[in-house]
Amino acid sequence: MKQLLDIFQPKSYILKLKIDALAHKFTGSVEISGQKVSSEPIRLNASRLKISSAAINGENVSVSEGNREEIILAEDLKTGSPAIISIDFSGEIKYGDLSGLYPSRYQLNGEDRELLSTQFESTGARKVFPCIDE
Repeated sequence: MKQLLDIFQPKSYILKLKIDALAHKFTGSVEISGQKVSSEPIRLNASRLKISSAAINGENVSVSEGNREEIILAEDLKTGSPAIISIDFSGEIKYGDLSGLYPSRYQLNGEDRELLSTQFESTGARKVFPCIDE
């Protein structure tokens, strides 16, 4: 199986996240600009995310789950074509799992506090937004 970069090469990402720390959830959108470099369908890494909509160059496309924490976009772009992929998604903030987006606790002046952390290593980004995370 090809690496995802052998199918689609991203040039830039625009990521927007809306985090509801109290409900332990987030919603977001990502716009990925790049070029299709293979005749295979575009695949992106995504894990533990709910995809609500996807479009390529402004045209809605369907999304299916693939193997290895991937989503497959139904598209018919020609090899060499530029593409702007837009995806809306949601996910959960996980406790006890130090990947993706997770809470970290600390004390300040004897008071327990919490902040949200990420390290996106080595495959943690795919748990927060659809991307190429290999």
